Amino acid sequence: MWFPLGKTDPNIALLKFTPSEREFWDSTGIQGWKYVYAAAKAYVAGERPRPDAEQHSKVNMT
Repeated sequence: MWFPLGKTDPNIALLKFTPSEREFWDSTGIQGWKYVYAAAKAYVAGERPRPDAEQHSKVNMT
């Protein structure tokens, strides 16, 4: 159904990748409002907002 020419269609490709790190952002609930406040405050000050550890993190996958 997804591939009208079948699985032998030369335009189909399978990609494989191995991530080296993972990054997540939690902007749900109160975390989202905290970020909106921090972003507005940084904008007024002419700076970039800095997310806190509860909202943003990176994990090494290797």
